[in-house]
Amino acid sequence: MRKYFNNAILFLIIILSGCAAEKSMNQTFERNDFKKDKSLKGTVIDFNSPMDPKSYDVIRDTLLFVSEGNNDPFEEYVYNLKTKKLIFKFARKGKGPNEFIGGYLLCNTNYQKEICLTDFSRQNVVAIYNIDSLLQLKNYFIPEKIQLPFGVLECAVYDSAQLICYNSFYLDDKTFSNHVPCLLYFNRRGENLKQYFSQRFKYSTSNVSNGNIVLSPSHDRIWVFHSFIDRVDIFDSSLKLINSFSGPDQYKPSYQLFSPKSVGSFVIDPYVVFKDHKLFDAYLSAFATKNAVYAIFDERNNVSLKEYVPKPVELFKFSWNGDLLCRYQLDRYVYHFTIDSKGKYLYGTALRNSMGDVPELVRYKLR
Repeated sequence: MRKYFNNAILFLIIILSGCAAEKSMNQTFERNDFKKDKSLKGTVIDFNSPMDPKSYDVIRDTLLFVSEGNNDPFEEYVYNLKTKKLIFKFARKGKGPNEFIGGYLLCNTNYQKEICLTDFSRQNVVAIYNIDSLLQLKNYFIPEKIQLPFGVLECAVYDSAQLICYNSFYLDDKTFSNHVPCLLYFNRRGENLKQYFSQRFKYSTSNVSNGNIVLSPSHDRIWVFHSFIDRVDIFDSSLKLINSFSGPDQYKPSYQLFSPKSVGSFVIDPYVVFKDHKLFDAYLSAFATKNAVYAIFDERNNVSLKEYVPKPVELFKFSWNGDLLCRYQLDRYVYHFTIDSKGKYLYGTALRNSMGDVPELVRYKLR
């Protein structure tokens, strides 16, 4: 009898352990769960910037990379942050083999040695720049280039052999799921790309699915901050989900299907949009230092286009273990940012009055 009793107790422990593990994989948090709460006022940094800047990135604490719009033959400007003097330009615009039609600078951490410039206008061509080589050779440096499949929007350099990318055909929805993983590895030599180029999916979900990726210094943790739902997922290096937590509002959008369309001879899969043409925003951008993970959160959800105007956002600071360290309330709509290596200053790309404003470079003192 005692044997059966012990077995029953063991079985109960296993069941309870499983429930606890399931609970830890679906945690929720609210704003008052953060250990600290601070309100910050930003300072605009004025300098002779490009006429049509898109975003600002501070790299290695002293270099300011400015992504340009349409008024210059180069995509990127590099300034000395202290003197505010232009050092050089790179990524020439054009249709040549080493030129860009329209690029976007992706900078995810302040401890990686490489940055990516994605040319969305040229079928998702990603150019990888070694920062040391770029600073030495300037515009003469020829980057490594990879063409990624349609539906891959956000990427990060994982190591010398691979990129890690967000798969925007991923959608966590019972009705419109393509049953594909959130993250994908791509070989930098292009050896595993062919199978993805030939795939077709039931739904095109890129209008409602995207996310920001940050890697831990040892690359054993991959954090994903989803753009349209307030959820954060943490994967290990094998892309196994090891933790997931939602917050601070725990909202989930509803979707609807639009009829298939075509562009010339190219047929677009049936595409998914937010129900009633409402708009949602969650995590606008994310950044990592060696000691912490940061993310900008925009609490607007289920709003109309008329209501879609710049409003002050929040910055959340997490430890690499997922602890809720600090909530910062910013005084502007900051949609892109970087943080210095000491975690002292945030440099943000900010709008003041409308989504069509020329963005400003704003600095916040975090501590």
